[in-house]
Amino acid sequence: MKLVSRPIWMALTLVAVGPVLQLQGCGGHGDTNGPVTVNPAPSLAAIAPMGAVAGAAALTLTATGADFTVDSTVDWNGVPLATSYVSATQLTALVPGTDLATPGAANVSVVTPSPGGGTSTVQAFTITATNPVPSVGSIVPSNAAAGSPQLTLTVNGSDFVTTSIVDWNGAPLTTTFVSASQLTAVVPVSNLANAGPVNVTVVTPAPGGGTSSGQAFTITSTNPVPVLASISPASAAQGSPSFTLTANGGNFAASSTLAWNGAPLQTTFVSAMQLTAVVPASNLTNVGSVNVTVVTPSPGGGISGAQSFSVTVTNPVPTVTGLSPASVAQGAAAFPMKVSGTNFVAASTVDWNGTPLATSFLGASQLTAMVPASDLVTPATADVTVVNPAPGGGTSAGQTFTVTASNPAPTLTSLSPTSAVQGGGPLTVTANGGNFVAASTIDWNGTPLATTYVSASQLTALIPASDLATAGSASVTVANPTPGGGTSSGLPFAVNSSSPNGAYLRQSAQYIGYPNASSTDWTVTLQNVQAGSTIYVVGTWPNAFSSYPTMAVTDGTNSYTLLDRHDDLTNFAQGVMGTQSMGHWYAVNVQAGTFSVNMSPTPPTIEDWVALTVFEIAGVSAQPLDAHTLNFQATIPPGKDTVQATVTSTVASGIVIAMTFDDIDFTAPTAPLAGTGYTDAGAFWDFTKTGKPAARAAYAPIVGTGPYTAVFSPQEGGSQDPDYMTCAAIFH
Repeated sequence: MKLVSRPIWMALTLVAVGPVLQLQGCGGHGDTNGPVTVNPAPSLAAIAPMGAVAGAAALTLTATGADFTVDSTVDWNGVPLATSYVSATQLTALVPGTDLATPGAANVSVVTPSPGGGTSTVQAFTITATNPVPSVGSIVPSNAAAGSPQLTLTVNGSDFVTTSIVDWNGAPLTTTFVSASQLTAVVPVSNLANAGPVNVTVVTPAPGGGTSSGQAFTITSTNPVPVLASISPASAAQGSPSFTLTANGGNFAASSTLAWNGAPLQTTFVSAMQLTAVVPASNLTNVGSVNVTVVTPSPGGGISGAQSFSVTVTNPVPTVTGLSPASVAQGAAAFPMKVSGTNFVAASTVDWNGTPLATSFLGASQLTAMVPASDLVTPATADVTVVNPAPGGGTSAGQTFTVTASNPAPTLTSLSPTSAVQGGGPLTVTANGGNFVAASTIDWNGTPLATTYVSASQLTALIPASDLATAGSASVTVANPTPGGGTSSGLPFAVNSSSPNGAYLRQSAQYIGYPNASSTDWTVTLQNVQAGSTIYVVGTWPNAFSSYPTMAVTDGTNSYTLLDRHDDLTNFAQGVMGTQSMGHWYAVNVQAGTFSVNMSPTPPTIEDWVALTVFEIAGVSAQPLDAHTLNFQATIPPGKDTVQATVTSTVASGIVIAMTFDDIDFTAPTAPLAGTGYTDAGAFWDFTKTGKPAARAAYAPIVGTGPYTAVFSPQEGGSQDPDYMTCAAIFH
C-alpha cells in the first residue's frame, strides 16, 4: 500500500479496520487511495528437526508458530534462509550443508518485515559431533591355550571413544577405555575353553561410529604344564595287592599319565584336576619311598612336581603279657596303666573293652595308657588288648583288668560304754555308726582290737585288760580296709582312776546346734546308762545381748537339779551371740537305760552357739553331790595365762569334773596342766565345725577333803578380755 499526498487544506482521518490501517481524507474532494496493511509480530513455538550431525547434507527445517505472513523468513543465526510460506502457523526453510559442517548450536528465529512485523523468540538447533569409525592395529596377547584362566586383552588402534566396545566373535566384552588409541577388555574363562580362531573387533556406536576390521586371536590346543597337588593314598604296606591311585592337581590333559619313579602307569583322565591310575602289586614289593609325577606330552606339556608315596613295613601282630596295675578300686581317679608285651609299634593303641585309650609308646615291649575315671565307676572286669594298625598289625589276646568294689569310709557316732575303771578286766565295747563292712576293725589308739561285725551300723570289740591298766583317755576309731575304706573320726574312751568308793566317769556325749532355726529341742543321748549313776549336764546358750531364755533339763524320766547358772549382760561386750551364758544340772540315782537329755529353752531360741555335754558318773552314793561352783573371768590380768575352777570337797572320796569355755577364738584351752593330777576328758563344742572346739573338760579322783583346783591354759596365751566361764562339781 502506498501513501498518497493531498492538498494542504485537506484533512486526513485514519480509520483502522481490522489488521488494515486505512487513511481517509476530510473536507476535500473526497479522493482516497484505499487501506494500508500492517504485519503482525511472529511467534515461533517449535522447529523440526531440532538438530543434526556435523557434516550432514542440506535439510528442510519446519518452523511452527503463529502470525506468520507470506513475507516472513526463517533466520539462521540472523541470516535469512530460503523460506516457503505454508500457513500463518507454519513455514519451511532450506538449511544448506555449509551451515551443518561444524558441531555447535544455531539460533533459529522467524522475522516478519514492516510495516509492523518483527522478530520472534529463538529456538536452538544443535549440530552434534560424529563418532569416528574405529581402527584396530594390534591385540595383546594374540593367543592363549585352551582352558587358560581369565585374561585381560589389550587392543591398540585409533579413533576409539569412551563408548567403544571390544567384541569377541561379535559378542561384547567388558571394556575399559584407556585412550583414543587403546582399550582393554576382560576375556572370561568360558571364552577360552575351546581351541580355535576368534575375530576381535572394536565397535563405536552412533552417531557415526561403526565396526573396525577384525584382528585374529588364536586359542591353541597346546598342553599346559601339569600341577600335582596330592595323591591318595600316600602309602601302602609292603606286599599289598594292586590298587587305584588318585592324583589331584590342575592342568591335566586327556593325554596326561601318572608316572611311578618315572615309569608310566595305566592312567584314566577324570578331569583337568584329577587322574587315576592302577598301581600293580609288583610295584609294592620293596619298602621305600617312590616319586609320583604327572607327565603331559607336547605340544607344551611337561612334568609336574613330585609327590612321595611310601611303601611301608607291615606291622606285626602284638602280644600282651602283663598289666600294671591289674586292678583298682571302684571310684578311683584316672591313672596311667603300664602294658607289657611284644611287637608294639609307635601306632599301637591300648584298648579297654574295645575302646582305644590315650596311649604312649615306650618301646616294642611297653606301652602306657591313661585309664579315665569314667571307666572306674562300677565294679567290673575289663578286657585290655593292644591293637596294631594296618599294614599288617592286628589285635592281641586280652588281659583282664578288675575294678573292685570299694569299701566306704566308716563313720563313728557313739560308743557304749565310753569309759572303764582303771585296772578292770577285759571289756566289750559297742561301736555305733555307719558304712561298716565285714572287715572293719575297732581301733584303740590306732591299734586294731578283736572285732566282731554285727551290721553296717554296729561293731563290737574286746578291750583287753592291758589297755585298761593305766588311767587316761584313748581315741577309739573304726577302720575300713582298702580298696576305698579309711578311718573314722575318733571318740574318746576314758580309763578312769579308781576312787576309794569306786566313783568314775563312765561316758560322755555332746550336742552342738550351730547354726539352725529357733528351737526348744537341744538333745543329746546317753546309751546304756547303768542304774544308780549320776548324770551331770553342762551347757552354754545365746542371749542376743539383752535377755536369756528360761532353761530346763529333762529326759522324760529323771529329775534334774540346777546347780549354778551364769548370765552375763555387761562384761561380755566382745563375745559373740550364743557364748554368754553357762549352767550345770545333775540327776541322781538314775534308772538303767538310754536317755535323751534335752536342755530346752523357753521361749524357743535360735540355736546359734548352743551346746551341751552330758556325763555319766558311775559308782557314786545315793546322795553323790559334794560341792560345785560356776564362775566367769571377764579379764585375765596381764602376764597371767591360766584360769582355774576350784571346788572344796568335804568327803575324802569321789571324783571331781571341771570344764572351761573360751568364747574369744573358740579354741579349746590346754588341759589339764602338767602335774595337776587331772586327766583330760577331751575337747567339746566345735561351734565352727572346722576342728576348733571351744571347751575342754578334765577329771580327777578325790583322795582327801579340802579345795580341788583344775587349772586350764588358754591356747592363745596372754591377757584375755573377756575370757572364760568355768564350772566344777564333786560327786562321791
